[in-house]
Amino acid sequence: MEEGVPKLLGLKEGVASVRRLLRKGVSVGGLQGGAKALFLSLLAEEFPLLLVVLPDQDRAEALFEDLLFFTPDGMEDTVVLFPADPPSLIPSPGALSQRMKALRGILEGRVRVVVTDLEGLCWRVPSPERLRDTRRVKVGEEVEREGLLRELQALGYERVKLVEERGEMSVRGGILDLFPPDQELPVRLEFFGDTVESIRSFDPTTQRSTEGLQEVLLLPFTEGGEGKLLDYLEADAPVFLLDRVSIEERAEELKARGDKLWPPDHLIRMLDNRPLVEMDGDPSSDLLIRCERLYGIREEVKGKGFRGIASRVREWMEEGWSVYFVVHSERQAERVRELFGQYGVAFSIAHHWKRRLSPEGRAWLVVGELSGGFILPEEGLVFI
Repeated sequence: MEEGVPKLLGLKEGVASVRRLLRKGVSVGGLQGGAKALFLSLLAEEFPLLLVVLPDQDRAEALFEDLLFFTPDGMEDTVVLFPADPPSLIPSPGALSQRMKALRGILEGRVRVVVTDLEGLCWRVPSPERLRDTRRVKVGEEVEREGLLRELQALGYERVKLVEERGEMSVRGGILDLFPPDQELPVRLEFFGDTVESIRSFDPTTQRSTEGLQEVLLLPFTEGGEGKLLDYLEADAPVFLLDRVSIEERAEELKARGDKLWPPDHLIRMLDNRPLVEMDGDPSSDLLIRCERLYGIREEVKGKGFRGIASRVREWMEEGWSVYFVVHSERQAERVRELFGQYGVAFSIAHHWKRRLSPEGRAWLVVGELSGGFILPEEGLVFI
C-alpha cells in the first residue's frame, strides 16, 4: 500500500484513495449492507465507465437494485445489469434484451456502471464492430421490403401472426410489426410501396399505436460467439471484483457449460491485467472503510414498536447526523412518519435519495429499495 494512506477511512477518503491507487491494483474492505453500492455510485462519478463483477446472478441483481437507489433521479439508464440466460434449455428473450441494451448503451457512451456475474462476463455476444454496423431504418427511407424481411430473419426474428414478445415480427399488407430487444414496446413500420411512411411504437395488448418514432434500430436477436463484454470496455476502465474467492469457485463450476461461454479462468486472468479493485470485506485489505452494519432494526420495530428506534434516531440527529429510513411506498412513508411523530421525531419524505454526504441533523423517509442498512460514522450518515 502507498505510504501515507490511512488504514481506516471515511467513504469520501476511500473514493479518493481508490482513484489514486487504481493503477497499482487495490483491495477495499469494511463496507457493509448497501454501503457497497453507495461507494460504487460515488466512484462512478470519477470514471467514464465501471464494470462490477459478482459471483452469481442473485448477488448481481441485489447490488444492481442498491445502485439504482443511489443513482440520481433521471439517470437510472446509466446503470445496467448484464445477465446471462437463466439455467434452462430455453433462451431468455428478457436476458438477451438486457444484454443488447447494455451493449448499445456502452457503445453510445450512455452507460456509466455495468453490473454482471461471472457467467455474464463469460457470455458470448456479438462483437462491437458487428453491433456498430447495426442497421437503422428511418421514416422516409426507401427500403426493399422482401430484403428487409430476409435480413430480420437472419438477425433471429421469428415470423408470427401477432407480435407480442421480443424477437417476433409479422407482416400484414403494407405494415411490418417487430419487437427489437432494446425497445420497451414493439414497433410498427407502415410502408407506401417501398417508402417507410411512419414508425410508431404500439401496445401489444390492444395493438394500438402510441408514440411516433423517427427511426428504429434493427438489433440482432441472435448472439454470435466472436465477442465478449470486456471487448466493449476501454483498456483503462476500472473493474471491481466483489468476493474474488467465490468468483474463482464459481469459475470451476462454469467450465463445463460449453460453447455459450468463454473459458472463465481465461476471463479472470484478463481482469488481472486491467485496473482492478477487489472488494472482499477482508480486514487485511489495503483500504478499510469505517462502516457499521445495522442489524435487526425492522425486527426491533415489529417486536417493540417505534419507541426504541425513535429514541436512537433522536440521538443521531442531536449529534448532527442525517438519518435515511428506506420504505417501499409513499403510503408506507406517510404511515411511518405519523408513527415517529408520536415520539417527537419529524421525518421529511423524499422520493429519491438527495445525495447529501454531509450530516445535517435531519431525518428522511426515502421511497425505494435497499438490501441492508448501515452507518457511516465519518460522514455522520445512517441508512435504515
